[in-house]
Amino acid sequence: MKTGLKRCLLITLTLLIVLGSFVSCGNAGDESGETTTLAASDAAETEPETGDPNYADELPVLDFGNESVSIFASRRPGAEDELYSEGINHELINDAVYERNRIVEDRLGVKLDIQVDGNGDSHYSVANTIHNLVMTGTDDYQICTGPAYVTVLFCVKGDYLDLPSFEYLNLEKHYWSQGFNEMASWGEGYQFTASGSIALSLFRNMYITLYNKDLLKEWQAADPYESVLNGTWTLDYQTQLTSGMYRDLNGNGISDPADAFGFISGAYGSSDCYWIACDAAVVKKDADGYFVYDADVDRLFETVEDVMALYYRADSYIIPFTEDDPTLANNAIGPFSENRAFMITTMVIRLENSLRDFKGEYAILPIPKLDAAQDGYRTCVQDQVTDFSVPVTCPSSKQNMVGAVLECLAAESYRTVADAYYNTALSYRYLNNPESKVMLDLIYDSVSFEIAQIYTDCIGSFLNDMRAIVSSKNNTTVSKFKQIRRSMEKAVKDVNKSYEKITEKQ
Repeated sequence: MKTGLKRCLLITLTLLIVLGSFVSCGNAGDESGETTTLAASDAAETEPETGDPNYADELPVLDFGNESVSIFASRRPGAEDELYSEGINHELINDAVYERNRIVEDRLGVKLDIQVDGNGDSHYSVANTIHNLVMTGTDDYQICTGPAYVTVLFCVKGDYLDLPSFEYLNLEKHYWSQGFNEMASWGEGYQFTASGSIALSLFRNMYITLYNKDLLKEWQAADPYESVLNGTWTLDYQTQLTSGMYRDLNGNGISDPADAFGFISGAYGSSDCYWIACDAAVVKKDADGYFVYDADVDRLFETVEDVMALYYRADSYIIPFTEDDPTLANNAIGPFSENRAFMITTMVIRLENSLRDFKGEYAILPIPKLDAAQDGYRTCVQDQVTDFSVPVTCPSSKQNMVGAVLECLAAESYRTVADAYYNTALSYRYLNNPESKVMLDLIYDSVSFEIAQIYTDCIGSFLNDMRAIVSSKNNTTVSKFKQIRRSMEKAVKDVNKSYEKITEKQ
């Protein structure tokens, strides 16, 4: 999504006028909980001019007679508040979601019937329910959501309709993630799922680097901010910068979580980000838009070498494979919040729920590049990012309405919910230095997806293979890819064959 969401920062002042001073917050520094709401009709009348037609929807005046649209939403940490809100409760995101939904209903003359899955955070629950309804031809839901790595399994089964064929749906608009589109589209532009500004998980699940500015001063280290700007923020430089910082705080002569480190990360989910950040592709597209196994094994090998050099040394503490994923749990963010770690690989969501009481000053950076010659930074978004699909059982008589609802939800999410989270919650509440706001802009602008990352369960668990290599502390990348090459080539061809059959029918 190279051109995707970065313009959020550029239109902040205009959006603040629309949303009523920081989207439901009285003033920038006001923590009193006072809420200023904006009626849907007023919002429509004062819709901001972004100056870029890519961010302005082209929906005509529509009225579907208050017809109901049933949406089945997946419930997962970081995604539970994306679509549903019972009403104004003076919470920033909740109120923005509520206002967004009311605006969509008023603009289109529809009733949004949003049902959140009751099966906890089961990733497969919604997809399995929809699949069973498809098998029986039942039209209970017109829109469904789920984690992307699960959704694509059911795209290949033929459970969803081709989104670009919907009359009012324009996936080329930048409130839809163009990076996601590039990954999810197939053949001559067929696409069965999409993501974008509707999904707060697109923001929350971005991998980032955090560093402690107080420890930076204490160690008199060079601020990596400038290295990002001049293109030299690499894995090798991160290793150099975080060297010599280990301290045995408890004096037991053993490196353990109670000590102080230059760098903390994990050998499981935290390692996923490096293959995308270092542009080490595994599956690409040919000239016809078909998926092709084309692993850059040499670049993957080099990336693993640099990751292991960063990970396995005295100055780093790496959460073992058997423990909780530190991108989500407190194993790694805890020491950082206690000023015992200079740098950490984590996800944006940790800024919300783990650093609220952080006493010092921290700053944000992208995940490093492999080398200075690499063309730009690439931000990995965890494969659990929410995407949106339409079951094949949706009647043709409802498809125009469903397309309009998805388009309006995406456009209004960009104007309200995304702004509330990105420009207000992140830029002003959780980040407290101007450099981080510049970095946040760069990180959003660099969001990228790799086909093998999202289709990992379809073509051979690529991510698990890489996690196992990192955890082993032995760079077996070359031999592993020799071992899995034939199976992955066949799996990719099978995906292509499945899509050929599906597209022939639609």
